[in-house]
Amino acid sequence: MFAWLRKLFRRRPPARRDYSSEQFYYDAAYKIFPEIALKRPHEFFEWQTKMPRPEIFFGLLAGTLLQCPEEMLGLTGFVWHSGKLSDDRDYVAVQYPTPAPIEMSQEEVLAMGPGEFRKQTGPLCPFFSLWAGSAERADVPRDCYVLGQSPNRDWTTLRRVTLAAHYNLGPGVEPSIAALLEAVENEAERAVIGGTTFRPDLRGEVDDEMLMRMDDGSGVKHFTIGGRPRVPGGDELQPFISLPGSARVPE
Repeated sequence: MFAWLRKLFRRRPPARRDYSSEQFYYDAAYKIFPEIALKRPHEFFEWQTKMPRPEIFFGLLAGTLLQCPEEMLGLTGFVWHSGKLSDDRDYVAVQYPTPAPIEMSQEEVLAMGPGEFRKQTGPLCPFFSLWAGSAERADVPRDCYVLGQSPNRDWTTLRRVTLAAHYNLGPGVEPSIAALLEAVENEAERAVIGGTTFRPDLRGEVDDEMLMRMDDGSGVKHFTIGGRPRVPGGDELQPFISLPGSARVPE
């Protein structure tokens, strides 16, 4: 199983002594989970249903593929959820350890320049990854989502993740599986606030749909390529900042 999973990654980072647990959870949510669930849905669904503790296997798998330091391979705290959505699609979700709160106000975040926020706080950690679809039927939509921290202190953001990009769906919900399932089932009603694309060559129908829904209110659509803000179809760089969120994390 590890042999074919390794082929999913043409470039893997070397083990780093400064590789934090927060970065590990972020990479597990935004890189490992969607790569496996979207590229290999049948195998993904099969091993998660047959293994008694799939969350442990997922943690070891993510740590191996990300080439984490050996002491991080035993990180625990994952919780596995699976079941049926109201539209009869299967879902599988990984719940990550609750991250430390962001100790910044919205005013402080807005005052920062591009890229400064991440330098100050580190990655916006995930609460959940969720896959929805069917392992057997290709005609059933297969989608991935991440419910994670927002730049707004104590709030969350819902993101849709494809193999090509991450899309910001705005205010998240409280970090519970019940609230997340409801948000995913009503996801089509949400506007797309912004997005970041990393692999334009993997753009598909979902990415086209997300770009059609992406509007900042002025009629100009914003997204970033590898972290650089651009306007689809144009060369001019545009400001890109998104501070969504009205769902506070309960204390």
